[in-house]
Amino acid sequence: MTIRLGNAAANAQSDAIAAQLNNGFLDVYTGTQPADSDAAHASTLIAHIPLAATAFTGAAVAGLITLVTPRSALALVSDVVAWGRFTKAGAGFEGVLDVSITQSGGGGDLIIDNVNAVLGEAVEVSSFTYTSPKT
Repeated sequence: MTIRLGNAAANAQSDAIAAQLNNGFLDVYTGTQPADSDAAHASTLIAHIPLAATAFTGAAVAGLITLVTPRSALALVSDVVAWGRFTKAGAGFEGVLDVSITQSGGGGDLIIDNVNAVLGEAVEVSSFTYTSPKT
């Protein structure tokens, strides 16, 4: 790849993503993550997690933004969490960003307390950062 962003451009890109997710949601699913956040899917919704009014802490630094955590919601079904879709608030819940999900040490994009969701128990986001690619 030969396209490279400067710090200001990477920060602007990450800040724009963060702004779209204020008061948005993280929907967590079982199954296979689709090709992109506009793609339809047949995965089962496990939890619909509300994000904070200001979803990420502060402005981006070197393209990095950090989700305000913990965030949680009760599981709608018992199943294994595999991926998530961050969506805008409002009608249609437009997809902004899809992520893989694991427990701590699992190597996923987003970390939750337990990937084995149990109906009626909390599904809690432990941490998530996003960095706009500079290279």
